[in-house]
Amino acid sequence: MRLFFKLILGLIMLSPVALATVAWFALEAQPIVTPSRALDHTDIARARQVIKENDPRRLPAGIQRTVRISERDLNRVVTTPLQGMLYILTFGIGSILGMALPFMDADWLTQVMQDDGVVEQPQWLVECRETTCLTRIDSPLLQQLRTRYGNGLLTRLAARLTELAQLAGNLLPDRMAMDEGASVYAKNPGIGWTTAARGQLLHRVCLERECIASYQILASTEWNFHPQGVAARSLATLHGETKQITRQAKLLINTIDPCVGYELSIG
Repeated sequence: MRLFFKLILGLIMLSPVALATVAWFALEAQPIVTPSRALDHTDIARARQVIKENDPRRLPAGIQRTVRISERDLNRVVTTPLQGMLYILTFGIGSILGMALPFMDADWLTQVMQDDGVVEQPQWLVECRETTCLTRIDSPLLQQLRTRYGNGLLTRLAARLTELAQLAGNLLPDRMAMDEGASVYAKNPGIGWTTAARGQLLHRVCLERECIASYQILASTEWNFHPQGVAARSLATLHGETKQITRQAKLLINTIDPCVGYELSIG
């Protein structure tokens, strides 16, 4: 229960827009979170208090707690961050046509990775490819979102939430089988690759006289943040005032999720 509440709290804080959308499509009758008036400072203060009082990090280890919340407080908790984001968010922003990175053949990798340029700016069959949770997760909700909004920010946030929910479900005792392991190409040079949180991750090592002669890492960031890749092309679709573009760009970049820090400059 503690893990479940921590997950829900994290989803509310990290991705309120996607969470509200998931709720909208999931509820068939009257929504639990009803349309509300504009929030004032008392609503915001109460939302912060509710979140603070029910923060699972404050519970002693091993303690379970049942959380009861009124409809009005639930509206406050969900709507407070939501209203702060809606004015900068268009559901389809960053939507582009893209292709997923397929499973890469070890013999092909052994040949092309002799060129360091491939690791710095990789392409598959002379095309930039994407490897994110959006390319490996599917559901009826995501299919609807792709149809309505393409693969923009909203769809990406929903894909992240969907994967988190699936991973949490896999922690249940009767479903503890989530580790698929990594593939290994046991030759020299040796190659190992797996699906990490951000996408496909590949390591290549070459030995000479029982010593490491070269070691290469091809991470998802090189694919997704290629100069002509999914991040660059998504960012190129943004328009508006500088402040709005900056906020939207940060949301897109963090949703595609680089494995390194970055600096954003709007020209």
